[in-house]
Amino acid sequence: NTYKEYLQLQNNKEDSTPQGYFEKIEAEFPAYTSHSELYPTFDRVSAATSPQAANQVLLNTIGQSSWNEPGQWIEWDITVPASGFYQIGFRARQNEARGLSTTRRISLDGEVLFAELNRMTFSYQTNWQIVMLGEETPYSIYLEAGKTHRLRMEATYGSLDDALLQIEALGLEM
Repeated sequence: NTYKEYLQLQNNKEDSTPQGYFEKIEAEFPAYTSHSELYPTFDRVSAATSPQAANQVLLNTIGQSSWNEPGQWIEWDITVPASGFYQIGFRARQNEARGLSTTRRISLDGEVLFAELNRMTFSYQTNWQIVMLGEETPYSIYLEAGKTHRLRMEATYGSLDDALLQIEALGLEM
């Protein structure tokens, strides 16, 4: 489905999202990772990176240059105070693939909710940026209260995914 179709399927759900609700989840504390090289690291480039201390090196990021192979993933647990529609964003910096974008597949509770989440792109930037799911018009994603939701970000080939799947299928046929 597309995002528009996803919203139509959620049409009858009650929205009790608290006004102005914001929760920060520290990325360096994932629930699970697919590979041992996806571990917490540190970044002292921006004072806005959390946690931060002028006189200490603190683990405050995850991934960096080790999160570049398709199929690698990191998962975080999310809980919300009320059932409703939430917008999800990331404070991210993609400064490894100069001039290119990296692509992540976003799933929630083991499911890619709509097609647009198969190709979330992070463009090259030397600075940190806030990247919302849906970018300029953030997606509203329905989350139920009283349940721990598992959000997964998986590295993909991006626009090359379809072509590589076709090549693999042709190879199997031969």
